[in-house]
Amino acid sequence: MSRKGITLVLAGYFVAALAIAVFEHWLEPFPQWNVATVSYATGNAISIYVLSAILPLIVWAFSRFRAQNASVPLIVWGLLGLVVGGLQHVSHQFDREQEMSKLVSAPTLAGKDRDDFFHGTKLSCVDDQQKNELNRRVGVTDQQIDTYCECIADSVTTQVLTNEIKFIVQTGKQPDSLKEKIVQSSVMCSRSVLRNQTRP
Repeated sequence: MSRKGITLVLAGYFVAALAIAVFEHWLEPFPQWNVATVSYATGNAISIYVLSAILPLIVWAFSRFRAQNASVPLIVWGLLGLVVGGLQHVSHQFDREQEMSKLVSAPTLAGKDRDDFFHGTKLSCVDDQQKNELNRRVGVTDQQIDTYCECIADSVTTQVLTNEIKFIVQTGKQPDSLKEKIVQSSVMCSRSVLRNQTRP
């Protein structure tokens, strides 16, 4: 195997480890995407990459890292990467189940769970509103969008029930009851923003 081929394989392994880490974060009940979570996912990817590399590198070292002897260590590296990624998934899945058990023990969100849901809802709302072509045409400002989304996030977070969160986690879809709450909150918050805009 050539040096270039080895480099491409190793780069591919890291991309695969990063994909596993991103997928694990996406499975969280309230996934958020910001600098902190990207750093956390990258750290998880590095841990998968490094832990699976230890044994293959030791084996390869006996042949003084010759390119022609790289095939077996690289194959073992890839297989161990799958094993480490699988173990990490099992560990994170256990943590998620514990978190869900804690969530459903109370009817509404509180503490960090409430904060996470609020921030996730607001960020999603802001992103959707900023991409809305109609908003750009009629001149809706970023401040109005922020005020509107803050209102919606607060209203929905106050009303959402833990069994609705559990439904989202299990099915990947919003229950009808939550959709109705979002619609009602949207109407209320739209009126609130318009009232504030028309005040002298």
